Amino acid sequence: MPALLRDRRRLGALAVTTLVFGSQIATFFLVVQYVQRVLHFGPIAAGAAFLPMTPGIFAMARIASQLVARFGQTPLLITGTLGLTASYVWLSNIDTTSGYVTAVLGPLLINGISAGLTFMPAASPVMGGVAPQHAGSASGLLQTVQQLGGAIGLAVIVSVYAAGAVPGQFVPGARASFITTAAFTLLASALAALVLCSRRQVHAKTN
Repeated sequence: MPALLRDRRRLGALAVTTLVFGSQIATFFLVVQYVQRVLHFGPIAAGAAFLPMTPGIFAMARIASQLVARFGQTPLLITGTLGLTASYVWLSNIDTTSGYVTAVLGPLLINGISAGLTFMPAASPVMGGVAPQHAGSASGLLQTVQQLGGAIGLAVIVSVYAAGAVPGQFVPGARASFITTAAFTLLASALAALVLCSRRQVHAKTN
């Protein structure tokens, strides 16, 4: 396991994965609260509200390997994480008069496409170049940071929400929370860019 953590690209990809999963899990929690408490959706309707994300994730998952082959992993990571950031910033504009179509649908569509662009390129550096006998450890490491990221992200976002919450109102605390999720993925984008820069530098030295 320690040998797997000596690779800077793998560490960067693990950090990006942690931040992305933290932001996603927190966003699922916040959007469910919003559509149920403010828009008064029932449980089934609240679940169905996330369906617009599915086509984007599915479509990007189908072509992600082709995009990586053409553009590389890091450009896709940067594009995907910036797209996620945009979706969270859009969600931060919710208010009590917003509707699902105007406040939630668009961000979820962008989120699905951006998440589909991010997941595979983030996982590839973690698993790439791993000896067969260490593949299980690398996979377990990836799964661990995904779960850890979700737990930490939710804890941070709920704390931010509580700090800005107004009793009896959902929107005030939620706005700050969505901005915090945007900060997570903006940081993930910066980390991906650093990975790209370090890779170019290494490539330039070898040439």
